[in-house]
Amino acid sequence: MKLVWKETPRGRFHRELTFAEKMAVSHVVSRALTPTRADLLLANKVFTEMD
Repeated sequence: MKLVWKETPRGRFHRELTFAEKMAVSHVVSRALTPTRADLLLANKVFTEMD
């Protein structure tokens, strides 16, 4: 989960996630951890960027 990949008409885009973004995504997709509001906002930003 180090890179975010996105197919664009001009080519492929990728970047490394920050530590906070990695933790936020893992809290949102994990059933064992409860995400905070900040986690939800960061993960939503990452998921929107991937879409």
